[in-house]
Amino acid sequence: MEKQALIKLMENLLDEINNTDMVDKKDQAFLEHLEAEIRESLDRNEKSGEITHPTTINRLQDDLSRFESSHPDLTLLISQVLEALSGSGI
Repeated sequence: MEKQALIKLMENLLDEINNTDMVDKKDQAFLEHLEAEIRESLDRNEKSGEITHPTTINRLQDDLSRFESSHPDLTLLISQVLEALSGSGI
């Protein structure tokens, strides 16, 4: 996947996070932290060309199942970002 397509996926994920409601406090804290990590990754891309780092990938993988039943659109976007990142060799 091209870098620009990955960036677009990450931006779509940010939009979905911002539009996600009906989560408990723990999930909200997770989403806020995930949003911050994605923004940091996008900022890092602007500065150094590096798109992400292992913390972001690990967080996405570890918590993907958290939203599978309650927020399928969010889960789908997280899965797509993970697939793109693994396909890019990051």
